[in-house]
Amino acid sequence: MVSVVRPAEPADAAAIARVHVWSWRTTYRGLLPDEFLASLSEDFYEERWRRTLGDASNRVYVAETSLGVVGYASGGRERAGEDGFSGELYAIYMLEEAQGHGHGHRLVRAVVDGLLELGLLDMIVWVLRENAPARRFYEKLGGVYVREQPITIGSSLLTEVSYGWRSLDDLHF
Repeated sequence: MVSVVRPAEPADAAAIARVHVWSWRTTYRGLLPDEFLASLSEDFYEERWRRTLGDASNRVYVAETSLGVVGYASGGRERAGEDGFSGELYAIYMLEEAQGHGHGHRLVRAVVDGLLELGLLDMIVWVLRENAPARRFYEKLGGVYVREQPITIGSSLLTEVSYGWRSLDDLHF
């Protein structure tokens, strides 16, 4: 499955929202309540992504194949004041059928390039502790465990784990 990774445009908001909703429904099945996942709205996320894409401080990229947009990643300045990290990989999601084709690595590389454009030289990412495939992905990229903290999603209290790269040169692609 050949893909092009490119900067997202405002016209991509609906496609990103579709990937957002459907990847959450498959990725978090069994981790979040079914009724919460069913309540996710592409229209809601389309508007949210339209606003995000209009903010020049965000870096958002899409992976596009002959099937259309199959994944996205976003990043920018670290948002929570985490010591030692100025950049953050905010999100990376892929449709289930597009996973395992290298799109994720290309998306992370695009975000890293975007962080470098912003003058950010390191990066942190947060992932649900129970999301073992994502944790393995970050570990293979050379991410080092930083810490964990509680997070509430819908009505669920979960734990998220952070991985960090003290230098973007430490990523293993």
